Amino acid sequence: PLEVIAALTVFFLVVLSLLCVIFAPYGPVWKQQRKFSLSTLRHFGVGRNSLEPKIIEELKFIKEEMLKHGKDSFNPFPIIRNAVSNVICSMAFGRRFNYEDDEFKTMLKNMARALELSVNSYMILVNICPWLYYLPFGPFRELRKTELDITAFLKKIIAQHRDTLDAANPRDFIDMYFIHAEEEKNNKESSFNEDYLFFIIGDLFIAGTDTTSNTLLWCLLYMSLYPEVQ
Repeated sequence: PLEVIAALTVFFLVVLSLLCVIFAPYGPVWKQQRKFSLSTLRHFGVGRNSLEPKIIEELKFIKEEMLKHGKDSFNPFPIIRNAVSNVICSMAFGRRFNYEDDEFKTMLKNMARALELSVNSYMILVNICPWLYYLPFGPFRELRKTELDITAFLKKIIAQHRDTLDAANPRDFIDMYFIHAEEEKNNKESSFNEDYLFFIIGDLFIAGTDTTSNTLLWCLLYMSLYPEVQ
């Protein structure tokens, strides 16, 4: 059934969001952050069946959104993107967002636009000449503005977690990171701080949502073109 295939695909591909940690530059900081991230995400279900209920729950919302279109054709991209992002949010932020949440919709729109600019514009030249990033016009300026908006969204969530943290009852990845950072505060070689937390959350949220959404959309297209496979 389509729902089972979608669930298993999301379950497998959420693990791929960890590539942002796995393939980061190697070194002491890399080893500390990777070890903690992998163990903590496993704690919240990545690579285990315990993540499946969150995916099944999100599939109910997917179905509701799709049924709203009746027999009319529609673009499934926004629905799939919202759902995948919510599965990641449930681990990283301890919550999911309503599909009609304006702040969430704006965040996902900015994220998609930033990725589009990064690969389909002159922004590619930044890989050769990093100083081009600071040009005050065109895609360079737009990307900086988009990144600032994404940064503000993620840092707002991190700040809310910091202010409401209960060390005895961690809710998600962010809480676990803050607790571990507190435990390591007297370790001079520790790299655990709010800056690294922001980078990890950003990678999980952006890279995980984009890769998983696109892979699922290709699966849906394939099954639509070949009903016997579906």
